[in-house]
Amino acid sequence: MATKNNLGFWLRALKIYYLLRRLFRRITGTEKTTYVWKRTEGYKRAWQATADEIGADLKELYAGIWEVSKDNKSTRIGLYLTEFDNPVTLKVAGNKPLSYQLMADKGVPVPVHMNFNLDELDKVKQFMMENAGMVVVKPASGTSSGRGVTTHIKTISEARRAAVLAASYGKDLLIEKLVPGEVYRLLFLNGEMLHASRRNGMKITGDGQSTVMQLFEAENERRRQGGNDTRQVVGKDRDYEATLKAQNLEEYTVLTEGQTVLVKSVDAPLFDNEEIRTVYDENATNDICDAIRESSRHACEAVRSEFTGVDIITMDPTVSLEVSGGVIGEINTTPGLHHHHNLHNDPDKPYAWMKVLQYLLDKSPY
Repeated sequence: MATKNNLGFWLRALKIYYLLRRLFRRITGTEKTTYVWKRTEGYKRAWQATADEIGADLKELYAGIWEVSKDNKSTRIGLYLTEFDNPVTLKVAGNKPLSYQLMADKGVPVPVHMNFNLDELDKVKQFMMENAGMVVVKPASGTSSGRGVTTHIKTISEARRAAVLAASYGKDLLIEKLVPGEVYRLLFLNGEMLHASRRNGMKITGDGQSTVMQLFEAENERRRQGGNDTRQVVGKDRDYEATLKAQNLEEYTVLTEGQTVLVKSVDAPLFDNEEIRTVYDENATNDICDAIRESSRHACEAVRSEFTGVDIITMDPTVSLEVSGGVIGEINTTPGLHHHHNLHNDPDKPYAWMKVLQYLLDKSPY
């Protein structure tokens, strides 16, 4: 009993620490992430440029709230918020266990997961025993932008700590089997995919002689030499470990000539696995196969969302999720459009923004 009481005290103390840490970062302006609600000027410029492209007028009603008008029609925008989806749809989509169940009922691949709370940590231990490999712990609802999420968890003690961090945002928690792969954000409007962005991972290409480890080290050496490639040198972290294992690769595996494989899901060092924000850096619209588009459309239908950002995790976007072992990791109503703007390989005009704004104007009763 003493041990259980000691654990309970430790969990409560750690939760208070996380709450105070978050408050301190907010007060001092040292938060690790630039959240979407802090992007007022960027969104204002983007909406103004989009309005100009379609021949509409934009006026500011209040700081961060704009009205766009064209041909006696108007729509109002609050930063990243637009006049889509009703409150029930938003609540359903924001509840991760419920949205997972609704998507699974539609045949959409979702992560292996389990709901729990801080009083049920024995369930976490059992889940980790039954699901080999690393796990992710996150709040079950009410957060976005990576808040409260811990990835690449290997031990029970790490899972407990992650559960306390997640519980500082709400009592209902979620543990998932980690699915390695690059993350894609697919933007859907009324069943049509407008744009897809990707968080680039690190890849290597075989020469028929070198092992994975040798190719990995050669790529890092090339980066050390500099030149025009400013990408970071990365180490063999947990992301590297999980990504290789998911492809049944070992460090001594020799890749065939021309064979390209993913060795890290994100092309950066994994210094910290708490509250990591996914930053999309490349337009991947043309890489998404029809099967993934169809699965994502079913996901939107499952939560009945008209305007949605669907997060895909996959090793290969050119094949179905079932073939690659990928999943739909999350479905986002009120998606941030900055994930679909000014990326590598983007077209000159903000196509997705233009489609969204014109659609809002066309459907507006005002």
